[in-house]
Order: sequence, then structure tokens, then C-alpha cells
Amino acid sequence: NLEASQIRMLQTMFDSFPSGPVQDKIRRYLVQYTSRILSECQHAQETWRRHSMDSELTGILHELNQLSVRKQVAGTANVGYQTHDQVEHSPSDPILGQSYTAIQVLMEERSKRMTAMQSTFPILHYTIVSALAGCILMAFLIETDQELLVFFNSVQLRLLWAALVGAFTALAIVIYDLRDPFDGSYNVARSVQQLRTLRKTLALSFSDSDGNGL
Repeated sequence: NLEASQIRMLQTMFDSFPSGPVQDKIRRYLVQYTSRILSECQHAQETWRRHSMDSELTGILHELNQLSVRKQVAGTANVGYQTHDQVEHSPSDPILGQSYTAIQVLMEERSKRMTAMQSTFPILHYTIVSALAGCILMAFLIETDQELLVFFNSVQLRLLWAALVGAFTALAIVIYDLRDPFDGSYNVARSVQQLRTLRKTLALSFSDSDGNGL
């Protein structure tokens, strides 16, 4: 999905950041945000209600803002008097701008996902569909409750009745299956699986950076 692709893009951008505590903190935020997505995509229907719209993306955005302010202050003061530490821990402007764009896209996609998780079928929807199926079955029983039937015999009527009941039962199962996006035949488990692999990759890269720093 789009969120996973944006996280991969951010990973490559943050890998190009100069090594230091800021890069480690941003990487840690990214791993935690991937874990947050996985926790939000659980089987429990009430899981999303326990999560606020604030996330680790806010922390990443704060770190990027701090980097932008430091670069601006160092640039307005005097470019020639920048220390080696300021130059080393400042990413290039194109990478910083692309990071802002990717964070904005992630925030928008998370907002859309949370909104979609809250947009469930109302009870009235199930009531109307059940009433429609009941009316069709009742009309069939009324029309076939006659001594003389011109078009169908008893065996054909039983087959038609079984087909109607089977079709409405299958429809009820499909509607029930669609009520939860994380359970049943129609689920997003395959999309979530790539996030687990991505989190392992992020954790490994973060561990490698800590090992190199030691």
C-alpha cells in the first residue's frame, strides 16, 4: 500500500542523513510508527478507538523542523563560520524537502485509513437487506401455496426454494464478512504482512547504525 511505500522512501532518505543522534532518533520514530500501524490493524474491532490521531510522525516532523531551524540560523549568521558539527549534522535541502513531503503524505494516508475504519455499515443497512430477503421468500411461499400450479411441479418448487434460501444465506455471510476488514475472507492481512517485513528491515538498519556508532 501507499503507507508502506512512503515508509520505505523515508528509510532511504533518513539513511542519507549524516550519522548522529538526530538520525538515530528519527529512525527509532519510524520503527515505532510501523509498529503503530500494525497495532492499529488488529482483529479487534475496537482497537482503532484506543488510538489518537497523534503519532510518531509528529516527533519526526519536530526533528525535521529543528534541523531546518538550525540550518537557517547557521546560514543567516555566516556561512563561513559554520562549525564542522553543524555541517556534518545537516542534511541537504532537497532531501529535507522530500522528507517533509513524504511525512505529509503519510499523515494524509493515516487520516484516510482511520476514517475508513470508522465508516462501518449502519444497523439500518442490515435491517433493510434482511427485510427485502424476507419479503421475497414470503411472496414465493404465498404464490406457491395453491392446489394447481401450471409452471412447476413439487420437485421444481423445492429446488427453487432451496436455491433462494441458499442465495440469501450466502449473501448474509458475505455481508457479515465485510463488517470487519481484519477478519474473514475479505481482509487486509496480506497488506499488513509487508509492514512486518518492513519493520524488521528498519530494526536491522537501526541496529547496524548503533553497532557502527559503538
